[in-house]
Amino acid sequence: MAGPDFNRPREAAQPRFGKAMTTGRRGAKHEQRIAKRSGDTRVSGSGAKPGRPGDLRGLEFLREAKTTKGAGRSISGKELAKISAQAMSVGLEPIMEICFEGQELPTPKDWVLVPATVFEDLVRRANQ
Repeated sequence: MAGPDFNRPREAAQPRFGKAMTTGRRGAKHEQRIAKRSGDTRVSGSGAKPGRPGDLRGLEFLREAKTTKGAGRSISGKELAKISAQAMSVGLEPIMEICFEGQELPTPKDWVLVPATVFEDLVRRANQ
């Protein structure tokens, strides 16, 4: 029985053009889209370094960006408590922005979760 032929030239590795996006990279892209749309600033090291609350910070809002590859995601009270406490500590209103990449038209992929009092204030200001 013959073994492997170690003298045969090896085939060169082919480049991967269709790389799958990692969770971190997908989240960073989502943060970039939010920053471009809202004008808010991305918080460098958010989630990795203490003392850097939220993912994006603006004049009124502290935003937490979440993304999922699928069509669904659970939101815990713990997540809401975290962004609420962080926003309160810097005098801003909390917002959670969620991207459901698995959604198909006509359902939008991007959604915003805000406290009801903040939503009512935004509606009232828009109607003035």
